[in-house]
Formats: sequence, structure tokens, C-alpha cells
Amino acid sequence: MLCLATAYYTLNRLRGFLPWKSHRSLTLRAHRIFSAWFVGMAVDLKGAIIKIGQILSIRRDLMPPEWIVPLSRLQDEVESVPWDDLREPALSRLPALADLAVEPEALAAASYAQVHRARTPEGREVVLKVRHPGLEEAVRSDLRSSALAVRLLSRFLPGMDLAEAHGAIRESLLRELDFALEGKSLEAFRAQFQGEKWSWLGFPEVFWEYTCPHVLCLTYLPHPTLRQALPTLRKDRHEVFQRIARIWYHSVFHHGFFHADPHPGNILVGTDGKLYLIDFGMMGRVDRRTAGGLRRLLAGLVDLDSSTMVEGYRRLGIVRTPADERLLQDLFEEFLAAFRHATPQSIGALAEASRLPERSMDLVGQAEDLRFPHQVVLLFRAEGVVEGLAGSLLPDETLPEALAPSFADFRESATEQLRDELQDIWSFARSFPGEARRTLELLREGKIAIRTEDPNFRKALFWAGRLWQRSVIAALAGGALWFVTGFSAPTRVLDWVLWGVFVGAVLLLARTRP
Repeated sequence: MLCLATAYYTLNRLRGFLPWKSHRSLTLRAHRIFSAWFVGMAVDLKGAIIKIGQILSIRRDLMPPEWIVPLSRLQDEVESVPWDDLREPALSRLPALADLAVEPEALAAASYAQVHRARTPEGREVVLKVRHPGLEEAVRSDLRSSALAVRLLSRFLPGMDLAEAHGAIRESLLRELDFALEGKSLEAFRAQFQGEKWSWLGFPEVFWEYTCPHVLCLTYLPHPTLRQALPTLRKDRHEVFQRIARIWYHSVFHHGFFHADPHPGNILVGTDGKLYLIDFGMMGRVDRRTAGGLRRLLAGLVDLDSSTMVEGYRRLGIVRTPADERLLQDLFEEFLAAFRHATPQSIGALAEASRLPERSMDLVGQAEDLRFPHQVVLLFRAEGVVEGLAGSLLPDETLPEALAPSFADFRESATEQLRDELQDIWSFARSFPGEARRTLELLREGKIAIRTEDPNFRKALFWAGRLWQRSVIAALAGGALWFVTGFSAPTRVLDWVLWGVFVGAVLLLARTRP
């Protein structure tokens, strides 16, 4: 992975030294060579690397065409392992599997496991999802390599905090190794879609007596994946995408618990007109504020409003300084101007013509403090997959056009907007004293320097400090006098004298000018 990043970095640097046609020819050749190498490596190593390839394979708006076709193999064409290599390790962990009649030929193979058809003693058709031997060690090795890449990348992008994002990915990939946890996630997710409104959505059933952290037993669903059914979907493509988007928006905005890996291999298209979701290993949770940030971001994208998109990034906790907000504002304005009429088929040529990817990396390199909170990492991953599905199912529509119909039912109401604004005010009020204290400490230690060309600034700053000190003294004196006089209006001669001194001090303070 480090070699791949270095090669493309070098290739990008050569842009200024080679004629355009020569550089373009070299780039296309590099795409073909590196895409074939990456896919071969992913198939051999399995584990986390295949997950990355599956995500990239549906991002036609981000990846060049020379990468898309090879990466598509990783959706559901991973090489399987002989059943004999899986049987003994599985039986040692779950002896009850001996009661099942298992078909030796794999029904499907994926990055973490492979699936075999089986039959229970009662005659029910089921599938066994069995983890690949040695997978945990392979995943941990991939994560160690990626941690090194993150540390190196952080040196080039000091304004981005990538460690938290890597930590979120690491936790998610390790949790995905527990198939018993996946079964619980399936049942929790299914509970969010009850009633006639969701009659077109189906889920497999978990057989807990044949399930453990290494093996998951589910109902057999004899339906093709979305990728397999895609060539036969013509008039139904728009409805299929809107249903998928509604599933995702409903789980995020109404429940805060969502499927973080809704790629075409994890969606089945039933002959009965229903959609079926599978593979609940990678799930995400978000709080109300994070979900509200995504709402603002999507509203800005659908409405082509860069200011709303920046507000969404701020609510998500990604952008934290006014300078970074201005950088993102400029980037989003360029993005919307360049791609507001772009379809997935034309976005690649427009990106190359506008050089927006290079511009984006330049802006990111100038950032002061960009963060990727734990909740946001999986949220953006899943949102990217959904947007990639829009490109696959609706290639003639722009992204805002594809998202608008399903998102319309999940926009913020006036009450929700008011609630979020009040929450922002309350959060600011709670954090302000601590932030002010830290700033004063840094000023006192000389770690913050203020420079100005205005000769009157120092004088104004001095008198501002004096005014603040005198205000505090006056407030304390007033409180003491109020306490001495019994918390009441002055009645005795001494009370009147004390109150007169206090009022005189306040008037004198009010007349003080720099």
C-alpha cells in the first residue's frame, strides 16, 4: 500500500515536467498495472484489504475507469477455501455443527468468510458463514501496516487528525470478526423496520444453536445480489435506489443505528419484488447531533448550497476553526460549480479538466485542525457506498437529483432546527469558561503572541484589562455591601453612607476612559 501511494505521488509530481499527452498515457498505463496488482494482492491476502477494494469499486465518481472493472471482481468473486480446511476448526468451536448436512462447495466467498449451504435435522435450508482460518492475524497485520501509513501521511497533512479515524476503522474491523455479535446486530437492525410500510424489505433469520463467534447460521435466501441482478434492472432501477436510500436514512436519522457496508454484494433482489439485506458485521451508531450534521451536509448537497454543507461539517465535528471553514467554503463552491450538472459517466472527465482533486489536496494541506470523530468515519463510509450505488443504478442522473426524492422525507423540521440551535448555544455556554481559562493560561505563559500595526492597540488593551479588573472589584464590593446591609434597601444612616460610597465608585469607574 505504501508503494502504491508513493508511485501515485511521484506520478502526480511528474505532471509539471512531462507533456500532457505523455503524462496521460503514463497515467493510464499505471492505472492498469496497479489495479491488477491491487486486486491480485487483495484476493491472496483477504481480510481488510478486500473491504477497501469493495468500497472503491462502486465509487465511479472517485476512481478512474481502469480501476473500476478490476475492483468489481472483489464484490462477490473472492476465491473460496476447501470445506475440509474449514470443517475441523469450526467443529472444534461449535460441535453442534456435526448435526448439519453441509454442502462442500462454497455458495459464495467474501473477505472475512465464505458461505456454504446446509440443511438442519428438521429439513430447513440454511447457510453457514464460516470465518477464514488465520483471518484475525491477517487483519491485525493489515491494521499495523495501515497505522504506519497513517503516521507517514500525517507528516504531509499536519492539519488533519487521522489517528482517530484509523482507530474507528480498526475497532470496526475487529468487531466484524465476531459473528455472534453480527447475529445480534441483524436482529436489532431488523427491529427498526416493522409494519406494512416496510413490507418490501426482508431479512434472514438467525439460528442461534448453530452460531458462535466463528460461525453464523442464517436462513437460506435463494436470490441474486444487486450486482448480479443489475443487468436485468431497467425501469426498476430508480425505485430500487430510492428504497435503499430510504432504508439508510431511516436507520441513521430515526434510530442512529445503521448498516455501514451496504454495497451491491450485501443487497439481494428477490423475485417477489422485495429487497433483502445481509452481512451485518460492520454496523455504526451515531448520536442526534452527528445525524443532524449529516442532514445539513446532504441538504446543502441537494440544494447546491455550500454554506449549508460547511455547517454540516461543523456540526459533525470535522471543522473546528473559522479558517478551516473558509477553506471548505471555497472548496465546496468550486465543487458545486464544476459538478452541479455532472453525471457519474461525465464526472471523471470534469474532475480532470477542473483539477479539483489536486485543489482539494492543496486545501487539505493548508487546514489547521480537521478532525474525523469516531462516529463520523463509518457514517461517511456508508454514505459513500450509498452515493456509489446512485452512480451504478442511475448513471444518467446527477448525485443531487438521485438523492433528492428519498432525502425529502428526512429533512429537518423547524422544531428540529430550533432544537439544534439551542443545543449549540448550550454547548458553547458550557465550554466557554474552560476555553477562556485555557486561552488566558497560554497568554500568561507567553505561548500566544498578538501582533498589530495599530499604535493605539496596546493602550486600548491595557485599559480594557484595567476596566475588567475594576468591574470585578466593583461587583465584589457591591456584593459585600449588599450582604452587610442585610440584602435590603438602605434604612440606617450607615447603610446610606455605604451605598453612597458604592454608587460613587461605580460612577467613577464608569467615567474611566483610556
